[in-house]
Amino acid sequence: MSLSRSKLRRNLFQRAMIAWDETLPYNAVHAVSIRSCPDEELLRGAIHRSLAACGFECDPDAIPIARMNGEGDDLAGKLRLVFESELNKRFDRSPTAIPFRFFWIPDRPNGSEETFVLGVCYYHPIAGADCVCWLLEDIVSCFIEPETGGLTNWHAPRSPRYRIMVLRQWRYFSRWITSARPYFRQAKRYARLEGSHRKGAGSRVHAITLSSAQQKWIRHKMGSTGATFNDVLVGLVLYGIAKEIPDRFTCSRRKDLAIGSIINIRNHFGQKHRKTFDVLLAMFSVSHPMTDLDSLDDLFRSVREQTAAIKENRYYLRNLFLLSFGNFWNKFLTEDKRANVSIKNFPLAAGVTNFYVDRFQTRMSDLPVDDYWRGVSASPSTPLVISATTFGEQMNLMFIRNESFYSGPEIDSLILRLESLMDDPG
Repeated sequence: MSLSRSKLRRNLFQRAMIAWDETLPYNAVHAVSIRSCPDEELLRGAIHRSLAACGFECDPDAIPIARMNGEGDDLAGKLRLVFESELNKRFDRSPTAIPFRFFWIPDRPNGSEETFVLGVCYYHPIAGADCVCWLLEDIVSCFIEPETGGLTNWHAPRSPRYRIMVLRQWRYFSRWITSARPYFRQAKRYARLEGSHRKGAGSRVHAITLSSAQQKWIRHKMGSTGATFNDVLVGLVLYGIAKEIPDRFTCSRRKDLAIGSIINIRNHFGQKHRKTFDVLLAMFSVSHPMTDLDSLDDLFRSVREQTAAIKENRYYLRNLFLLSFGNFWNKFLTEDKRANVSIKNFPLAAGVTNFYVDRFQTRMSDLPVDDYWRGVSASPSTPLVISATTFGEQMNLMFIRNESFYSGPEIDSLILRLESLMDDPG
């Protein structure tokens, strides 16, 4: 496999992901349900053509494509097992290695026409979710229409530099400097998770699909509180953890639960990089006292106020300086210390990453695609990741935990709490 030289240079966020990969395999998995009969030879050709279009040239026969039957007849159960297996399987990180693994799962729901699920696991530092959505869109298009299937018009062969993008935000610098002291003062109140990462521990997956009634509940809360979908999800996770797993945190001095959230910042790099195959992300955190979580609506409003200030002042870009310092400091830490430094010094109870497929897809809604799933490995920085994916009328949530910090029964209890909240018509 040959990669262009630009693909070998890693930007700020990619270097952080590579550091997380030292402790746990840092992968991501996307999957789509396709209304068509599977044809592995045709699928291999579509994948090869689409990878070549975004700069990954390799022998078609070398592309890893596996048929996954899973266990039992339940597609959701098969997906959970396959996602968990792929998230915990480390990639070869050499420059010539293929950073993708493809799989497909045969499916015939309720005896209807044959469908199958196409999935891709990729080494997360090579691309953000938007790029992989475009890649899957290309693959499905080429598979359905081998002769005329269109390909994404990838722009900008060179990866953009974060430092240039941040310098262009000079008008926000004074806000970032004046807000630094209260920001660190707030971070000192973040409650730490007990325990430490165990060598060999992996990411474990729990998944749910939200019913139309549960989605309606979320939309109602968004309307009544002014919160965004991400605000509501962050608030739900804060509330659920505080009610179901409070004993996992040391609270003598640190009394605030903190949740991290990933934000796509592609628009800050300009039109030239609108379709660069790359990672263009930033992150921020919000928090709330564990002892003041009785009113769910008030919590949503609190999260909304925090995120509104973060977006208005672009504090998510200010956090890139912390990420840069972390990348530098990691060079001087042993493997064991590197795995636990975030938990002890900047502890997040969980991370939330949302992906709105409809926002990024350009023609997938015109293709025979019925559903979309996405999962991301847990990391030492975020020992619990909630990956929410929306596509058309579908909304799927995956809870991926580092088993060193959260047990299966704890996350099952958390999910039941969240589902009971969303099932309440009040």
